[in-house]
This record gives sequence, C-alpha cells and structure tokens, in this order.
Amino acid sequence: MMCPLCRSNDNFLKKHGPRHLKCQNCDLIFLPPNLQLSSIEEKKRYLTHNNDTQDPKYLKYLSQLIKDDVTTENKDILDYGCGPTQGYKALLEPHARVTSYDPYFYPIDLSNQDFDLILCSEALEHFCHPDAEFQNLCNLLRSLGQILIRTELVNESISFESWYYQKDPTHVAFYSKSTMKWIGKTYHLNGPYFLTDTNQIKFEKPAKSQHTN
Repeated sequence: MMCPLCRSNDNFLKKHGPRHLKCQNCDLIFLPPNLQLSSIEEKKRYLTHNNDTQDPKYLKYLSQLIKDDVTTENKDILDYGCGPTQGYKALLEPHARVTSYDPYFYPIDLSNQDFDLILCSEALEHFCHPDAEFQNLCNLLRSLGQILIRTELVNESISFESWYYQKDPTHVAFYSKSTMKWIGKTYHLNGPYFLTDTNQIKFEKPAKSQHTN
C-alpha cells in the first residue's frame, strides 16, 4: 500500500487508530481503500445532504470561504466538488462565471479549461486519490490564480477516534498544517495561507516566469 497523496510506501505508513493510517512523510491520515464506501453507497450518502440554494443561511456559509482580499467579479471560477447543489453558481452569478464540477452530479469535461479561482469547500476530505486531485487542480489554475479550501484540519488537540469529522463514512482523507505545507511545496504553489478560520486555506499559483507546472 502507498500513501494516496505523496505515494510513500509501507515503510512510511503507521497505524492511526483501528482503521486509519498516517503517512510519516506528508502527515496525511487516510482510510485504506478496502474500508471505503463503494461509489454507489457514497453517492447515496451525498443525496441525504440538505443544502438549498434558496436558503440564506446556506449561502452565507458558502460566502465565508471568500475573504475580502479575494476578487470574484468578472472571474472564471470553478466550484470543485460541489455535490448535488450548485451553491457557488447561485451565490456568485451573474457577477462571475461559475463552473460547477462534481464526479457524481456534474461530471463535466474540464480538459482545455482553466480558471482564475478554484473553490474547494468541504471536498478535500472526500478525495480518494488526493495526489491526482491536486495535480488536476494545479493544471486547471491559471497563472496567479488562487485555490480556496475549506476542510477541518487535524491538530494535536483533537482526539481522532472521537472526532466527529472522521466518523462521516465519506470522509477518507484528513490533512494537517504540515500536510498543507507539503502540498504547497510539492505542487509549487505559494502558501498555504491559513485564513482567520484555520480550517480555511489559500494557495496561489506563481507567475509562469517563477515556475511552470
């Protein structure tokens, strides 16, 4: 078995509780594939989510990811892992051009597309193959573009086995600040910048003259 993020082999993987493994290289905690839900079971679980684009509370929750220093007007924006509800399209259009992508509900072809801003709200924890997902995000991001992430980070104060976040059967990958720093370095992104809410993270893609992915 290998780490699904950094591809380190068994020598770097340690048991983390009865079901999970922790990578000693990138600090990712993950659920092994044989314990993950099937795609059919996973989709059924997502369909139980009660997110309504007509609900002001839901839209306010989505808006919290977009801080004052992030410009959305007249931008090409990708809502990556949007689930069954196109929340950011409802929130940001017509002042921005929003594309919604989800492997189950909006499995559109993203090849030959790129974006100024990628929003990834409560999606990273669902990534079965985070290495491929992050490479895809970087390929889709324009030079000087930004990725805004919301996911609950692991820290030393959390008792992992009793942590509500890991009890969701669709949550298979858990990141720490160290993991985010590894991601920034490995994928040649500026950041991570941990926003006021430490569960919100920003990366920026350098200008092409600095680095070309």
